[in-house]
Amino acid sequence: GEQPALFTGFGASTSLLAGKRPKSVCPADVDQDGDPDLLVLNEGDPLAGEGGSLTSYATTTPQNLTASGAPVVFARQPEVPLGLGPAQEAVADMDRDGAPDLVVALAGSATTSGQIVLLRNAAAQTDAFSFAQPVTLVSDIQALAVQAVDLDYDGDPDLPIIAGNIPTSGAQTQVYENLHRPGDAQVSAALAQTLTANQQPSLLLTADEDQDGDVDVLALGTEIVDPGVAPMQTVVATHPNASFHPADIDRSGSVGPGDLFLLLGSWGADCSLTPCAADVDGDGGVGPSDLFFLLGSWRFVTG
Repeated sequence: GEQPALFTGFGASTSLLAGKRPKSVCPADVDQDGDPDLLVLNEGDPLAGEGGSLTSYATTTPQNLTASGAPVVFARQPEVPLGLGPAQEAVADMDRDGAPDLVVALAGSATTSGQIVLLRNAAAQTDAFSFAQPVTLVSDIQALAVQAVDLDYDGDPDLPIIAGNIPTSGAQTQVYENLHRPGDAQVSAALAQTLTANQQPSLLLTADEDQDGDVDVLALGTEIVDPGVAPMQTVVATHPNASFHPADIDRSGSVGPGDLFLLLGSWGADCSLTPCAADVDGDGGVGPSDLFFLLGSWRFVTG
């Protein structure tokens, strides 16, 4: 039979220039050519009042990299200025146009409020690697971390964040719901839930922690047990996401006409990039198998 490929090590490294004080890097196929591009978040110099920036590299991989010996090509794109205190970025299709967008958490400074900003992918409109100018999704907040994941199964990625400078608790884990709907020209978000208080969360993760099929939110931080007496202790706060029957598309608590209406309205949708609530069987699209699944679950009461 066919022998499995063996890992033989890495090739020669390539050094790429970034902006001032690069903080993190993530891959995303911005120009939709099948090659993951590189997005570098630069902190800038907040003490001097200098905002951060985004350095991007469009990646081109030769068709037969091993046989040709040709190197991977990294083409640096124009720098995109950001606000003060870039803390973390998340890649997700926020507007459901099939292309990855970029969400950035900005912590701000001692005198300037932070925010959550969205850089929408403009490659389809410009026929080139590009992002639109940043727009604010959440303002007047010290954003320390952000993730992008569809928590309510409506097909739009929502935003769990860590918000600092909360007067009563110092920092909190919050969830902002993505309010974008098909046909909307703009993307907006609204606070849906505050998850933690009296803690100092500093790291945010998402995973199906309880193995129930729903994405959960995990916040790692510290908590002051008794100021002046006991030291701070490490805390992992797990926030399970509410579980619904897959065919309960409208999350009403039962499967009925409302779910059928939503499924038919999404008929033929491609859910391979961003999950769709109407893709009840999870096969990456909305079609006959989803309809059969829904009808077989008719009147199923959830909860």
